[in-house]
Amino acid sequence: MKYRFSHAVRMKNAYMSDKQLLKILLASPDPKCFSFIEKTISGLGASLFKVESIEEGLECCQKAEFAAFIVDLEKSKQDSFEISSVFQKNERSKFVPLIFLTDSLPPDLGENYFHEEVGTYLLKPLNSRILKSAVALFIGLLKKGNALMSLSRQNELILNSCEEGIFGLDVYGNHTFVNPSAARMLGYEVSELIGKR
Repeated sequence: MKYRFSHAVRMKNAYMSDKQLLKILLASPDPKCFSFIEKTISGLGASLFKVESIEEGLECCQKAEFAAFIVDLEKSKQDSFEISSVFQKNERSKFVPLIFLTDSLPPDLGENYFHEEVGTYLLKPLNSRILKSAVALFIGLLKKGNALMSLSRQNELILNSCEEGIFGLDVYGNHTFVNPSAARMLGYEVSELIGKR
């Protein structure tokens, strides 16, 4: 069965709970690949969505948050370095982890399966245990990142609502946080104080 991203997300959002829907994106010409990956990651609490091209995947990543984008390089017109370069240029997609499915590693990688500027490589035929571990790692990172952002927003709301003036300083004495009360006391706007001594 072939899933289209936009239709599948609309259906999922209709009954989404307070937990965020975790999404994995796949670009592969092989219909068996989708079934295999979907079955492999089924216990991780994420939904797999298929796109027809890298361009469509990039477009999806600009509209929604994905824990990872799995790209089958089998019939891709672009290599992993070109794909990564396109994703790095876009603010919304540059932090989406890329997992490349390939028959052989690029020559400059040697025996490494990870390139810090490009992504993770998994050799075909896929090993379900390794695939599941890679996807679980990126799901975990996304969950932790989202939890930290939520906590940061919560702390900022609390500090901004305080009547007392509160400053946050780094080790060099620069203001990293100034709440509105502190800025008012000093006769400045918050933006004028951040990064200053």
